[in-house]
Amino acid sequence: MAGFGLWSLTFLTLYMVLTLGCAFRWHMTDYAFGLSLQRIVLVTLALLACIANIGMIRLYRRSELHERRDTIGVAADRLNIVALFCIIFTFGPVVALSPCH
Repeated sequence: MAGFGLWSLTFLTLYMVLTLGCAFRWHMTDYAFGLSLQRIVLVTLALLACIANIGMIRLYRRSELHERRDTIGVAADRLNIVALFCIIFTFGPVVALSPCH
C-alpha cells in the first residue's frame, strides 16, 4: 500500500515540476548530454521514486513481518511490487516525450 502512496506523491510532484518547468522555460536550456534542465529534474524524480520503492520492498523483506508470511504481509509485498511497475510504466515516458509542447 505504501508503494501506491509513493506513486501518487511522485505523480503530483512530477506534474508540479513539469508545470513549473514549462512556466520558467527550463526546457529551453540544454545541460549535460543535450538534456534540458527540466528533463534532468523529471528523470531524477522518477529514478528517486523507483529507488525509494525498491528500498521499501527490500526493507519489508528484511523485517520480521516477512518471515510470518500472513495474508496482509503477502498482499503488502505484492502491492509494492505492482506499484514499482506502475511507477516505471507511468513515469518512463518522461524520458522520451516532449515536455511543453
